[in-house]
Amino acid sequence: ERDSHRQEVRMNILGLNYIFHDTSACVVADGELVVAIEEERLTRKKHTQTFPYASIKACLKQARLTLADIDHIAVSVQPEKQLTEKFSYAARLNGSARSFIAYEFDRPEARHIAFWAWFHESWPSRERAPQVHFIEHHVAHAAGSYYVSPWKKAALLSIDGWGEWTTTWLGAAIDCEIRTIKESVFPHSLGLFYSAATEFCGFKPNYDEGKTMGLAPTGDAERFYRDVDSMVEVTR
Repeated sequence: ERDSHRQEVRMNILGLNYIFHDTSACVVADGELVVAIEEERLTRKKHTQTFPYASIKACLKQARLTLADIDHIAVSVQPEKQLTEKFSYAARLNGSARSFIAYEFDRPEARHIAFWAWFHESWPSRERAPQVHFIEHHVAHAAGSYYVSPWKKAALLSIDGWGEWTTTWLGAAIDCEIRTIKESVFPHSLGLFYSAATEFCGFKPNYDEGKTMGLAPTGDAERFYRDVDSMVEVTR
């Protein structure tokens, strides 16, 4: 059903990805995606994970806005989501838990500290500061497509390595309301399976998946079909 669902409220939203690889920023103004830039395009550091200072500055310039014009900030992660599951998993790792804790807890915490330092420097006065929204990672993926689309009703699917702990997310949207239907969680991840295939091909996982994707159409799908089919099980 095609029908514009955008509200008439005038609003400038700054979207940020600073937790995951390929940090980036975007601006959505009055329901229209104005600009989106990955930090690596400006710093020339491939798949950079540094806070997107340059992207933010470039997006505001392209959108002809200042920090004072921003009404809301949307961050593509919800820090509190599924923490119990993460702690439970770490407890079962025994001796190898240290690297997991560093990646899933220490690393995000350092990046949140960088974000809030930038935020308080940018808006010293709380009265004029924009509202910050931490959005579930997969919901952010879905919302990034749905809210700037012309569709009133949509089926939504997000497949990733993982977000907070969710790896595949199925949802639906009607009249701007997004709801979750079903989720798959770590370690059952099609994205991580893709990373394993990338490493098998001799590339760097969580980095060179684009090369695997680019080469896939040139290969012979039958060669490893049976082996791969035995590794993946689709359940309802």
